[in-house]
Amino acid sequence: MKNILSAFFCLAIITQLGYSQDLEYETVSDDPGKAISQLYVGIEPIFLDANGINKFAMGWGLYGHYHVKQNLMFQARMQTPYWRGIIDAANYSTMSDRKGNTLFNDYNPKQLMYIDLNASYKLLRKDRPHRPVIIPLGNGGEINNYIDGAYATKRYQLMARGGVLMRNTTVALDKVPAAADWGGSSNYYTNMTSTSIYAGVSINKMWELVANITELDIGREIARMHKSYYIDLMFAPVMDVKDLSNNGKTVPIIGDDTDNGYLKKNRLGARIGVANMPEYKNNLTGWELGIFPSVVGNGNSGFFFKWWWIFDVYSSDKT
Repeated sequence: MKNILSAFFCLAIITQLGYSQDLEYETVSDDPGKAISQLYVGIEPIFLDANGINKFAMGWGLYGHYHVKQNLMFQARMQTPYWRGIIDAANYSTMSDRKGNTLFNDYNPKQLMYIDLNASYKLLRKDRPHRPVIIPLGNGGEINNYIDGAYATKRYQLMARGGVLMRNTTVALDKVPAAADWGGSSNYYTNMTSTSIYAGVSINKMWELVANITELDIGREIARMHKSYYIDLMFAPVMDVKDLSNNGKTVPIIGDDTDNGYLKKNRLGARIGVANMPEYKNNLTGWELGIFPSVVGNGNSGFFFKWWWIFDVYSSDKT
């Protein structure tokens, strides 16, 4: 019995080694300059956002990317919950007041929304030829659905980036000025609008290898990559907290009046992120974390973690 088991394991190991061997291929094209379509437009079916103001939010978005010879890249982004109050914990907390017509303020809570516009400019570029890559087969079959042992030119770029981030949201208040304690609800809130400018750097890596696999009748396959690792520093010159109002009466919140238990403003922020970037007809995922410029105090903060998934709607021909 022991001999039978030994023979079985040896056969399994030999079979696995046979399937892990590198396949023969012919290089058709090895050009990282073709790794990115010039214009990419995507729709974001889901993003998840855990932060110190909304607690948890989930929604959808739109995304666009355009580049000029990989030297200058532009991105545009919009994200918002699926519809008002769903799913945005800060907004949802006032849902019962809206249904009961007992809103603390006589204006509705603001739905969470991000609009992020940025540009990146190449500072340094280094191409490293004959670097190992993996060729995805995409046919559901051989060699665990990918091929090791291929080589391509990998491009690394150091890029300066800068942009504008606009953010709207609802801010929950633990208490309000005495002049605004007009009853009707114990759930206090106000709306916040902020505009931040930011600057940072990113390291982008990319490659594109077109290979003709000469074994197993696999045919032509493409290995392609564009990924960005980035860090941004933020400053918010505009941060508006809406005055409290009800039945024609208005009471302002003094943003820096922390001693009275309301809110103060933190105009500085930072974030880091890792994002799969547009290639040609590819899906994008990514994440980022940090602290946004925001109002703070009474349980609010700008800390956040965000994850997203974007799929391709339009990709122009690669350049």
